[in-house]
Amino acid sequence: MVGVRFTGRDLSGQSFIESDLSGVAFENCDLCSTHFEGALLNRTRVAECELREARFGNLNRIDSITFGTTNIHENVEIGERLFKETGTAVELLADPCPTALQIVRLLSKFATPLGRARGDRLDERGLPAGRRVAGAASLEACVRELVQAKILSGPDFRRRYARCSGDGYREIVLAVKDVKRLPILTRLVPSFLLGSSKRPQALRVVMTGGRNK
Repeated sequence: MVGVRFTGRDLSGQSFIESDLSGVAFENCDLCSTHFEGALLNRTRVAECELREARFGNLNRIDSITFGTTNIHENVEIGERLFKETGTAVELLADPCPTALQIVRLLSKFATPLGRARGDRLDERGLPAGRRVAGAASLEACVRELVQAKILSGPDFRRRYARCSGDGYREIVLAVKDVKRLPILTRLVPSFLLGSSKRPQALRVVMTGGRNK
């Protein structure tokens, strides 16, 4: 369904649960009571659509939505706009620490949030390329940590990094699918927290998947 364009369609009550809607456009569509729970929304465009009582669940797999010509990629802004458009509650999960998000962005180059493989190797320019998360450890530091933890290997003689396989790859998929369920990050992120009086609190949110008690 990636990249599909829906124009003037009555999709009310239809289910897109856990669908990959990357690059999909909904234009002048009836999306009332439509189900989007668990769907991957990345560069998804919604224009002149009726969204009353549409269901999105939580925002775990929503990366960015364009409403008309306005692109929104921040979690809180997406939640506020969806509530305005749908009139239904959207679950805003506590944000993990910036370094955890940066590591997940790196891992997402090897697997999609729906668990599909993207590739097993990237060169040293392609791996750290992309948007940097404010407040996170450097991309270079994150890559070094992933290599040290044997989640990635490299660089090889062609300056490429390879992902692990087997149980390690299943952990990569788990982290990319749900940043709150993180066997990888509970091992990796603490090494970035040494000497910090603030980030361990953020890590507790990452590890428990809920707000601080």
